[in-house]
Amino acid sequence: MSTQQVQQCCNLAIIRKANFDSWYTGGGERHRYSWPRSILPRSERTAARRLAPCLASSQDQPNEIISNVLWPMESGETEENWEEIASGNPHYDGCLAQSSKRWWSSGPSELHRPEDTREDLLFVSKLEDVIVTEIAIKALKDPFGYFNGAQDLVYSWPYISFSVYRVPKDVLRLALLGPSEEEGEYSSRGMIDDFVKEHTPTYTHPRTKVKRADDSWQIHGLPDGVVGNVIVVTLWGKSVKQFANSGYYVCVEKLAMRGCPIVGNE
Repeated sequence: MSTQQVQQCCNLAIIRKANFDSWYTGGGERHRYSWPRSILPRSERTAARRLAPCLASSQDQPNEIISNVLWPMESGETEENWEEIASGNPHYDGCLAQSSKRWWSSGPSELHRPEDTREDLLFVSKLEDVIVTEIAIKALKDPFGYFNGAQDLVYSWPYISFSVYRVPKDVLRLALLGPSEEEGEYSSRGMIDDFVKEHTPTYTHPRTKVKRADDSWQIHGLPDGVVGNVIVVTLWGKSVKQFANSGYYVCVEKLAMRGCPIVGNE
């Protein structure tokens, strides 16, 4: 990390603490860097980008693409949205209508133990350099459960880990040049594996057991000063089958990330 980035990390930490203390005691205004903001692109903007903004190691149906988990344009991430997310509210997905609900589904697996199966989800920040502060992810509750008698079926995962990478834009473009959403998004296992092998993370969060295997929001805070522009989320193990004779799946309904942009990088 450059001297400028180190200085910025320190400045942001000081500003955020000072503004929080001021807000908590009822005085002063917040600095524009005092609170994190969304760092991922909107789902409707991914089709126009030749640089794949998100990749998944597998996929089930053609319409269950990984960009579905990004925040919709109709409901931008605001502080109020994040209060809903932080509360763990399973009913909050950022969509204004139930008919607009979308998700990503892994491909089926015969095995389900964490040591046997893993799914990698790669996301590129809309900012070239950002201090990543939080990752929130929500498992999918079976949207057809009312009709097939599986109202409580949640396609969750027993364990989760994630890594943050900082990659120059020109290198990133070559490493992750993928098809546009209009051309279809398919399994990117090989592309993700190559990326992980060729780049060293600035931060790795070890595999952690998920506290609640339901569709509540799972919130993961990162330590201060984690700078990067690519985040790889790994879901370990698969908990449920859709049908008795189907394979095991994990499905993500929504994912959100926040961070503070480096000065000169907005």
